[in-house]
Amino acid sequence: MKNVFLLGDSIRRGYQNKVKAKLEGKANVFFPSENGRFTAYTLNCLVPSFWLAGLPKLDIIHWNNGIWDSVIRFQEDGPFTPLDEYERNLRRILRELQKLAPRVIFATTTPPRQDTRVDRTGKIQSIEHIIARNDVALRVMNENDVEVNDLYSVIYKNREGYILDDLVHMNDEGYEALADTVVDCIGKYL
Repeated sequence: MKNVFLLGDSIRRGYQNKVKAKLEGKANVFFPSENGRFTAYTLNCLVPSFWLAGLPKLDIIHWNNGIWDSVIRFQEDGPFTPLDEYERNLRRILRELQKLAPRVIFATTTPPRQDTRVDRTGKIQSIEHIIARNDVALRVMNENDVEVNDLYSVIYKNREGYILDDLVHMNDEGYEALADTVVDCIGKYL
């Protein structure tokens, strides 16, 4: 059986167990126990002593980053990770992932339920910043012949029905739709 590694933020954590169950008997599915957060955090954890410790040789990596990078913590600074830094981080992560597996698949960042989301701590997230990061990611992945799994569109078409009251995470139906999409994408390589 092939070995699949799922990387990403809390959205990945919402569908990872569903993907693992759906691929039981077809693939070994691994994922970090923690949230991938920002691109810089993901890059930092791609060393043998962190997330890679104890993993077998990998065949497929399904990865996303962007939801945390698009957040505005301080109004005067804009999104937490500027677009040029986001692009640089994506390129570095991709380089490292391509050393680990012959097939890397990038998944687009899912949208918030509303065009602008403000949480209880004052953190702001705008759909325009997510779209901008997805556009950068698409360009980087296209330049490197990396397949893209469009999770953004899966959720966007029913974001009112799929996204919880926190305006960013999915309900069970939304995570089921994401899991099906991930399984379909990975499944053609098993």
